[in-house]
Amino acid sequence: MKNNCLKFVSLLIVLMMTLCLIPTTIAEQNVNDVKVHDLSELHLNFDISSIDASNISEKEATKMSETARLAIEKEIEKEIEASVKGLSRNPSQTKVAQAVTLGRNTSFSTADTLNYSTSKWGVSLKTVTNSTSSTSSKTSQEFAFAYPGVGGCGAWAYVGQKFNVSGSGSQNANIRMIGTISGDTEALGGATAGSKAELVIYDFTTGTSYKETIYNQSRSIAGVSRVNQSFNVGKTVLLQGGHQYVAYLLIEGTASAVVAGEAGSDFGPWDGGIGDPAFQGVKYSIIYIDF
Repeated sequence: MKNNCLKFVSLLIVLMMTLCLIPTTIAEQNVNDVKVHDLSELHLNFDISSIDASNISEKEATKMSETARLAIEKEIEKEIEASVKGLSRNPSQTKVAQAVTLGRNTSFSTADTLNYSTSKWGVSLKTVTNSTSSTSSKTSQEFAFAYPGVGGCGAWAYVGQKFNVSGSGSQNANIRMIGTISGDTEALGGATAGSKAELVIYDFTTGTSYKETIYNQSRSIAGVSRVNQSFNVGKTVLLQGGHQYVAYLLIEGTASAVVAGEAGSDFGPWDGGIGDPAFQGVKYSIIYIDF
């Protein structure tokens, strides 16, 4: 017990010394009105108090960071699922759904549904998160960065359009979304990060989700993975007459750091990075439903 306490004290000393060296341009930013969830009950296969900050390799730190990041990712995906399910019980969050008739091709360039949130875990004092969505611009953005310590964070945002299906029976339809994605996934010194974008179609009647990956990138070695491109992604779904659906564009980011290093998912405007594109995040222009 005494040894574990000494190790934990050592970890905190290293943490505080390292934090003094971190630039404050990003770290001092605060979350505005974004909901922040506490992941203090995150289940991991290691104990924070057992980490010896003075005797841990970068390889070991990276492995622990990735374990924590994946656990955070799992938790925020539960949050997203609960959020979408809650849309059907909260009419004030949406406007009138679009009409779709079985067998008749249609498209819409509107959005009436959105949500966003962030999560934090651990003792890192410099986890920074933010997220937002807009139905008018059909955009979603997120920012999740973890700095030295034993901690991590996640951020997510989605925007989309509800639609009601009329007609008898069921019919397969290719639900396709056209848009753009721009952002960075970066890591340094044993920390890890991940970024993911998806087209999701959710059936409110059955509670079933249909997902198609637009982008999926993780980073556990020093460097930056950057994306700045358009996408045209579709998913075949068996649409049922009388059911209500929502097709939405999701962006999520996660990051974790153990002892040293920093990492993050930057798909938003909050860091003010030099050379960043004018827009960072995800945006769609139109949704097609083709039978």
